[in-house]
Amino acid sequence: MGFFVLIAYNQFMKQIFLVLVIFFISSCSSENKNTLNANLLISPDFNKKNFFIECTVADGVSLIDINFLLSTTLKSNFFKNKGSSLKIYFPELENLDKFILQIDGNLDDSIYMEFVNTLSLNAIDEIALCDFNEVEFKSFKYKSFNKSSENSFKDGVKNYTNAEILKCKYNPGYNYGTFRIAIEKFLYEIDLLNIHYEFTYLQEDANDTHFIWINSFYNSDYSTILLNEWINNTEAINIKKEFLENAKCTESSYYRSFLLV
Repeated sequence: MGFFVLIAYNQFMKQIFLVLVIFFISSCSSENKNTLNANLLISPDFNKKNFFIECTVADGVSLIDINFLLSTTLKSNFFKNKGSSLKIYFPELENLDKFILQIDGNLDDSIYMEFVNTLSLNAIDEIALCDFNEVEFKSFKYKSFNKSSENSFKDGVKNYTNAEILKCKYNPGYNYGTFRIAIEKFLYEIDLLNIHYEFTYLQEDANDTHFIWINSFYNSDYSTILLNEWINNTEAINIKKEFLENAKCTESSYYRSFLLV
């Protein structure tokens, strides 16, 4: 009799255990779902707006011609007065056939049309065919400046920055709110490297599924540092997996960028 009572008791305990397991799993699932839903509500803290002007260089035009055009345009002080900046990107190729102008301004600036009008007055159409699409990107950036690498940075300083522009799209069910944790991990790890780095995140709208990610490297030996200290790092591999879980980058282009003002 005691044997059957023991069997019944064991079956009862198994049922209790099964109920507890199901409850625990459903609780975790609910908690994870609630966390994911909460993250989806988080938006980027944008503090800048950007415009990109993509240009194709006309036949027979040289770098000197482009430099003269921009120098003439920048004689006006509207960039300096409004606290905005202008960068130019050249593809990392020997032939000069394209370039991109990036206007970086405060959220309340109205500098774009003023700059475009000044370019037109200086006959940019004789230098290049440009796409003035007026698409406004809101942005924020993060700079990593490792003081321990200051001397080596000065030794390898250059008058341009190596830049990578990635055009990406969030996977279904993901947005900046879910992605920001991976971004924070990435920036924390970058801070540990012996490197000068700037990251810029851009979107037309916080609810847009598309975004632009710009990597800017100021060290001459940045690729060696990344290869030796980052690429095969366990944390780097894990962060890459989190990136791929959140988004897919469909286009990546490398440039040399120059800060003009």
